[in-house]
Amino acid sequence: MAWHDSSWADHGVSGPGVKDHVKVYSARELSGHVTICLSPGQEVGCNAAANDQGASHTWTISC
Repeated sequence: MAWHDSSWADHGVSGPGVKDHVKVYSARELSGHVTICLSPGQEVGCNAAANDQGASHTWTISC
């Protein structure tokens, strides 16, 4: 799905010390720049700057 992302959602589990934010990167293996970062429970249906830009993602403590 690299470079074909058009919407995003963070449905992860949240709690103290839990990596519950999602960072999406423009290149594989968590390299490149962050195209979008989601907070717990956040859903994004459209983001022109991030559209078709994501190639990898990771869980993190914050954006």
